Amino acid sequence: MALSQAEFGRAVEGLEGAWREVLGDEPGVCSNEEVEWESVELRTDEMQLGTRYLRIRREVQTHGQVLEDGGDKVEHEDEGVVEEEDPEALLPPARPKPDNHSPGRIAIYDIVHSPSYQVPVLYLTFSEPRTIKSVPLPTIDEIYQMLVPDSFKTPMRDVGIMGALSMADHPISGAPAFFVHPCRTQDVMTALSDDYDKPDIAEHYLMLWLGAIGGSVGLSVPVSVAQTLAKKRGEA
Repeated sequence: MALSQAEFGRAVEGLEGAWREVLGDEPGVCSNEEVEWESVELRTDEMQLGTRYLRIRREVQTHGQVLEDGGDKVEHEDEGVVEEEDPEALLPPARPKPDNHSPGRIAIYDIVHSPSYQVPVLYLTFSEPRTIKSVPLPTIDEIYQMLVPDSFKTPMRDVGIMGALSMADHPISGAPAFFVHPCRTQDVMTALSDDYDKPDIAEHYLMLWLGAIGGSVGLSVPVSVAQTLAKKRGEA
């Protein structure tokens, strides 16, 4: 199932709008521990004939650092011990997530429409925490350790010679980036999408795409954002 550029534009506008509604009057960077995303930004690149794309940033844990959902304990992978945090020993992060280790990386997910494949494509780069300074890309094995859920690892490695996760130049910045190859995205979306005549098919498509493609590299939709979008669909 394909998604036109116009439909893609409506879908990313809807997702950014839901994010802003979740934030309310707060700034564009979220400090709510229950919302996994740091920020959502709808961008327009004038050098690419007004190409619009969506950028989502979220903090990811480096290897050996696992934070529990509650955020007040940390497990050391090499020791297998869970220790209570000392709040006074912490530096104030961009998001108030207790952690007595050095900060992890910020994963930058850019969702760009592909004119040739007629589907969204996800590009992945990284920056330092609390800055926009880019950092060298991890290795493919580090990506699998940091971001790819166990249930996705074998299927992703089995797609083609290089797997579903490959490297290429970012279509906007030209910098090296990982991306989830879109060669099978239409097939996946056709299998998932059964409501072709829905008036909000673009937003519905993007939510399904985020679950299948975004989820393969750790980009899951926060519950509050999904609930906001569902509420809007119910009001339509």
